[in-house]
Amino acid sequence: MHITDRWFAGRTGYTVVKVDMQRFPERSDWPGWDHVGCHEALGKLYWNTFHAVFIGELKFSDAPDFEGTIHIPDYRAVPILGDIGVVGVSTFIMSMFQLNIGDLWVSIPNAHTQIILEPLVNLCDEWEIEKAQMFS
Repeated sequence: MHITDRWFAGRTGYTVVKVDMQRFPERSDWPGWDHVGCHEALGKLYWNTFHAVFIGELKFSDAPDFEGTIHIPDYRAVPILGDIGVVGVSTFIMSMFQLNIGDLWVSIPNAHTQIILEPLVNLCDEWEIEKAQMFS
């Protein structure tokens, strides 16, 4: 907890979104995702929600559970990373270090909640500086 607090408090903003992801229509293009527990069912709900709300791409894998891009007209493509269910601390920290200002981390803990983190600084650059100082 000390590491996450040190790195992300004051460097990221967050929003907790309450949305019933079960209300969005089921899509026929779910690519499938072989994952343990209820992850796949929750991932499918997020897939349906994402494509009902955004224009973009979403790909499921592991550590983190998904990555993609949200296309915002007349702006830019916004990279996203995220996790379904409870994210492992090491996955969370290493994923966050890949993000820059305007990128998004999305946690999906259940079918009714999305937690969105947005870096206020270039975490990727700050991590590279920190590593250089640690190993010089």
